[in-house]
Amino acid sequence: MQRFIYWCLALLATAQISTLVTASTVNKEVLRTIDATSSIVRVTTEIKVTGASKEYLYVVPTDSAKHIAYIGGKAKGIKTPLEISPPEESTIGNYTQYRVKVQDANPTIKIITVLTDVLEPYPAEIFQLERQLVKLVDSHYYYSMYPTSAQKTIFKLASSAVESYTRKVPHTSRGSTISMGPYLDVEPQAYSRCVVHYENHAPFAKLKTVRTDIEVSHWGSVSVEEVIELEHAGAKLKGGFSRFDYQMRRTEDSHSFRSLLAVLPGEATSIFYRDQIGNISSSELRRVETEIEMEVQPRFPMFGGWKSQFYLGYRVPTESMLFIDPISGRYQLKFDFYTMFEDVWVGDLEVKLVLPEGCSDIKVELPSSTTSSWTRRYTYLDSKLNGGRPVLILRGKNLVAELDSVVLVSYSFGASRILVEPCMLCATFFAFFCICSFIARTSAVPKNDEVGLAGTDAAVADKDKKTKAE
Repeated sequence: MQRFIYWCLALLATAQISTLVTASTVNKEVLRTIDATSSIVRVTTEIKVTGASKEYLYVVPTDSAKHIAYIGGKAKGIKTPLEISPPEESTIGNYTQYRVKVQDANPTIKIITVLTDVLEPYPAEIFQLERQLVKLVDSHYYYSMYPTSAQKTIFKLASSAVESYTRKVPHTSRGSTISMGPYLDVEPQAYSRCVVHYENHAPFAKLKTVRTDIEVSHWGSVSVEEVIELEHAGAKLKGGFSRFDYQMRRTEDSHSFRSLLAVLPGEATSIFYRDQIGNISSSELRRVETEIEMEVQPRFPMFGGWKSQFYLGYRVPTESMLFIDPISGRYQLKFDFYTMFEDVWVGDLEVKLVLPEGCSDIKVELPSSTTSSWTRRYTYLDSKLNGGRPVLILRGKNLVAELDSVVLVSYSFGASRILVEPCMLCATFFAFFCICSFIARTSAVPKNDEVGLAGTDAAVADKDKKTKAE
């Protein structure tokens, strides 16, 4: 009974606070643009706010918040991005809130969210020659803690083939664009379920797992290798696969995809692309300004539910990734915490950064929601006596290109440390040659008793020859 009274009082207090907040802050005008032209949904919300305090609460229903891979914002007239707090799941309502810091009482802000795995294939299984239809579930209204004077929602779809959508007056449909609203005087936390069912043949390319190895060497190059498990996250293929039908309709729109595009540094060399069977020659390299674009093709076209694993790697000069701070003299390494492929999302990413043996005072600056750990690796001339190579292991989940996450690693490395391995190599060869020389000399010199026996045997043999001659 006491617990029930406590929750009632907490609910009443929350309702009073919400009333006070919404009484002062109003969404004067809201324009939402939902871009569902690919397998990743990007939502841009432009809000004209009046009566705001130092922060604005951006609220997302919990079911949608689970799919958010990126959220960012900016305000009109301010170049720096808005500061947005980590998500806070409400214990009372079924929503997740983000606290957006604003500097103006009447700001015009733009919030951008990127959602993955939110498009539901409907039907879930299709034949090879069927169209891929997906279902997008959202709301006619902008879900907010504040009252909204006027709002409008625009859906941008992958095609004009729209099977159906939830109609709420006023609404218009033109080609691949559906407009909902404007809706006037919407109450706080108002929700009206909207479902759009349409055709989408964009590549549903999901990198289920990515394992990246970056090995740093002060002897001229940095090697990068990615082990990728690719998955088609669209409607699963029902029935068998016909190569004949695929070749006949290769120029038409299909729910399968044949290739992916990777962007490599312009200094990349020794580029390779292979799978578990061996080298794959079906790739194309082209230079675009300061970068290299590599179009890779798996051994077979990717249909819904199909998976493929392959390896992609290259080398770059050390000076293109490793820099020396002129003030502190420390080495600095900067790289993106993402894959080299475009128009994909990563389910699980693991990056192993292998630093040279002998590094000390290592400092790391990590992006948010990234976990890290350390281990050691021993390769070639590394030894436990010298400590081995420090390995930084980074892990992240549900990543998209908009995150633009950068990892900065700095460390100290003495100039004499680079001579340790060459000296070990020279000492090893010198010891080996000394041992070989000693063995050769000792085996070539006969012992005294062996010489005496050899002379006795020779005399007996000469005596036998004389006897036979007589």
